Amino acid sequence: MKVIPKSLPKKGHIDASGVKDSERFVFELFKSAQIQSATALHSLKFLNAGNRPFGETDFVVVCPKGIVIFEVKGGSIRSNDDGTFTIGSDEGKNYTTHESPIDQASRNSMAVRSWLTQRVSYLAEDIPVGHAIVMPFQLGVVKGMNVIPQVAALKSDCKDPNVFTRWVESCIEYWWKKKGFSIDALSEKEVEETVHLLRGQFDVETSLDIRTGRILNRQDVISDEQVRIIDAADEAARIVVSGGAGSGKSFVIRTLARRAAGEGIHVGILIPRPELQPIFAGLEDLGVKLLGPGLRSEQVDLLFVDEAQDLCNETGFELIDSSVAGGLEHGRWRIFLDDNIQSNLRGLWDHAAYQLYLSLSLGFPLRLEDNYRNTDTIVDMITLAVQARIGRARVSSGEECQQFHDGPNKIVGILNRMREQGVDWDDVCIIVVGDLEPITSMLSGNNIAWGKRFGGRGVLVSTPEEMQGLEYPHVILYVNLPDIDALPARFYVAASRARATLTLVDPNESYAQLVERNLS
Repeated sequence: MKVIPKSLPKKGHIDASGVKDSERFVFELFKSAQIQSATALHSLKFLNAGNRPFGETDFVVVCPKGIVIFEVKGGSIRSNDDGTFTIGSDEGKNYTTHESPIDQASRNSMAVRSWLTQRVSYLAEDIPVGHAIVMPFQLGVVKGMNVIPQVAALKSDCKDPNVFTRWVESCIEYWWKKKGFSIDALSEKEVEETVHLLRGQFDVETSLDIRTGRILNRQDVISDEQVRIIDAADEAARIVVSGGAGSGKSFVIRTLARRAAGEGIHVGILIPRPELQPIFAGLEDLGVKLLGPGLRSEQVDLLFVDEAQDLCNETGFELIDSSVAGGLEHGRWRIFLDDNIQSNLRGLWDHAAYQLYLSLSLGFPLRLEDNYRNTDTIVDMITLAVQARIGRARVSSGEECQQFHDGPNKIVGILNRMREQGVDWDDVCIIVVGDLEPITSMLSGNNIAWGKRFGGRGVLVSTPEEMQGLEYPHVILYVNLPDIDALPARFYVAASRARATLTLVDPNESYAQLVERNLS
């Protein structure tokens, strides 16, 4: 039986705070269960952010005979004279509820069926969707619960993987026959489709505001293509992942690095510039090492490399080789880069080095094609001007990108209008393609607080080179570069930093020249 995720955070790790001992015990039983063509999905709640899907569903098993929802109860269960139930937690705390554990499981199974009905290609209401409870430390069924052995596993059913396998099979069989089936209810393709859809609800990650370094009180669903990268990273010793701006490369690194650290693996993230540290805020508290120029030097067992287009060269070879056990040729590494137009922004890209990384991995790059940062209007503005794979915008539609053909003073009016609309200047970045001095002088002369430190107070003033790999809610892009040939890569990087709004101040009408060249 395949289990998703493949492992749990080690006890004592911060990510393990939402995993009960009873769930951990049952997780290992599912991992050892020998049930053909079945997948068990375990619902994790990382860092206590967000809620579990479908009530408090612990496990969902999907197989050709149907779908079964499993609730795990590790504490005591007692029925009361007034019809209520007193439920004990793994920690020994009790609560009273009118809903029995089996009724809770039934309700959650109906929620799963209802959710699937709106999304799957088959008729979900026609397939077996059952429920059961697993009480791995309970000696007998609680009086008043009204359950049959096939839907309630006791301590005796959980004593070893073989016994547990037989019980799970009997549970699946019960719901399969109850629905009147004598042949498979789901085809192989339908099983795969169901697992794929449910995984998007169970396999989630905490959101991070990289400007402030704060973990947000919500979760990001991992996309289909990101799941593909995560699965490949589980199987291969070395992979190269390529994706355009906003495709979620750093998000996938965070996900993989945090989970590996939770398993007790010695993990490192190599970054080519210290300015990229905010992307990985909080990971060092989990045991992940941040490595690279200006940071620590250390050899780890599993290495992730971000913004590796700047390390496709001899320097990159040396850094990776010294940072991972087994070195460049035999170590376990995952390289993430953008081989788009920005790859040679700093003049560091060597295509032969890129080919070497590919030859040491799968022989080809795994690609992230979609865009999870920029709005559709920002994506449209970029693709009109430059040849770059920036992908389809997967976030909500955004405001139209505004363009002005004025000088630096126009920026004062734009900033004031933003403030009137409720935008905090701390959320605004002015990216300058050209000389910064006219912009900083204009801001100071108008008593507008500004700085050059990412995540600092006031308006951030920066360059494409400094902002590569980072992002900001609102970007004002000031373009004043006489050399049009040097503009495409810088424009691509600068414009793609914007999450919510992009405003172009372009006194020389350089954008129109880019569009004309791109479309000709």
